[in-house]
Amino acid sequence: MTTNFTLKQEAYLKAISKGTTIQAAIPLALMYGLVFLPVTASILPITTQDPLSACIIFAIFLFIMAIIFVLHYNFSIWIINKFLKVKWVKINDLPVDCQIFINNSCNTLKLNIPVIGIIETNDPNAFTYGNKNRPIIVLTSGLLEILTPQEANAVIAHELGHVYHRDFIFMMMAAIVPMILGYTTWQCVKFSRSDKISAILLPLAFVLGLFYLCSKLLIAKISRDREYKADQFAGFLIGNPNTLATALLKITSKSSVFKRHGQATLNSLERGEARQVRRRLAQLQSAALLGIASDSIGAETKSSALLAMSWELSNVWAKWYEIRSTHPLSAKRIQHLLGQAKSFGISPSFIISSKKGKFGPFALEFIVKFSSIIAYYIAYSSLLTFDMELQYSFFGLIIFLLLITIILLEIGLSYSNKFTSFSITDLLSNVEASLTRSIPTSLSGVLKFENPGNDWSRIFIQEDENMIEIKIPKLNFGKREQLESLNLCRISIKGWYRRDPNPVFQLSFVNNYNENKKIEFFQSGFLLRKIAVLLLIIACLRAIF
Repeated sequence: MTTNFTLKQEAYLKAISKGTTIQAAIPLALMYGLVFLPVTASILPITTQDPLSACIIFAIFLFIMAIIFVLHYNFSIWIINKFLKVKWVKINDLPVDCQIFINNSCNTLKLNIPVIGIIETNDPNAFTYGNKNRPIIVLTSGLLEILTPQEANAVIAHELGHVYHRDFIFMMMAAIVPMILGYTTWQCVKFSRSDKISAILLPLAFVLGLFYLCSKLLIAKISRDREYKADQFAGFLIGNPNTLATALLKITSKSSVFKRHGQATLNSLERGEARQVRRRLAQLQSAALLGIASDSIGAETKSSALLAMSWELSNVWAKWYEIRSTHPLSAKRIQHLLGQAKSFGISPSFIISSKKGKFGPFALEFIVKFSSIIAYYIAYSSLLTFDMELQYSFFGLIIFLLLITIILLEIGLSYSNKFTSFSITDLLSNVEASLTRSIPTSLSGVLKFENPGNDWSRIFIQEDENMIEIKIPKLNFGKREQLESLNLCRISIKGWYRRDPNPVFQLSFVNNYNENKKIEFFQSGFLLRKIAVLLLIIACLRAIF
């Protein structure tokens, strides 16, 4: 652990910080360009006739933007303090190793000692907000419980990296842009109902909507880059990047989820209060908080976690998920840290295997998935407009047949009936599964509820040391209670294994060997398939007769 830096080491940290600022400045400038472009275009005709008035309008707009930023920044901190149930503690209440590390690091980095908060929850996470003058670091009890003191220090070093780089301020500046673009788009759509101005506002709403989507992608890009830089900063600060890599592996795998008894966790909270804590934690990213991790692979052991992570390096869908995510995929972050350790002359503590992803299946799934989204949208729009002339025309009939075919194709990929027996290890190591293309599977293992008696509790099936989270399909009221009666029993299940990007198993059928108790689950996809086939038959009959 590095505590006293030489001038060369301090220069290295400053270089990381400078590189982080420059790296974020370009997408941030693009984002603000998306806001200023419509404003500039709207006042451009005024500039030729009255340049002074145009400058005044532009200055007023800049002033309004500054006011919005100040209000948004302070309001965000107030919201976080108000709605996240944080127990504020003194630094002396932390483990001794953490106390020493924070004091030494802050003295060396010339940072104020952060305010420390603890959230009582099983979910291992940590996040930071505020600024260099008053940094705030919040840890969960689950994080401190599953990590060693050295790994906890690595996570704290990551959060100190966010503070040192002023990441919370950057993210607040970025968060303003989609907020303004989204509100402006909604107002344009709202006022476009007037026939006189609809010809102007509707195209403007479309353009602003595209700008809004671009700004969301740019925010995700900025956030991912800053996560990588915070990881790099932490690896240098603690002197061994392997430590943070191991901590990330534990955090994303939610390890020891069934080994925390007698601790101050969600188990000891009332059901309603526990649900609120989980819901608040789920809102961390929407509040632009800089959490240590945002995804969970649901595995319990190191071996199963490494198997599950190989999907992130192999499947093409993983890249699609990452583009929209505020955090890089955990496997990629760990790879960067292991590479940093190698540059330090330290052997990587483990290796994540990967295979070359196949683009062909991804292309087919991508086309089917987004064609089905368009199909559902067109079907919904046609129901609202109910244009009889279009619906009874030959062109309308062809469109209708095409939409039904696409929907049936998507259902066929998602709900294949060719069930095959697999082990959980086989499923976790399978890099071809996706949300669109499921693997119909039969497997056996022990059913485990994370917190029995709570309706938010996650459910797992475990085989040896590996486990997968299982999901109950919607519209299966009362089946959860039946399933909970089989907690800790050995069962066989049938359903569909998916990656979204977390490994999940959608239940279709459960059988308990001991009591011969069977539970079948209703699948909305099957009902949708029957409706689609019926509509297809009706359309074909109408085309013939």
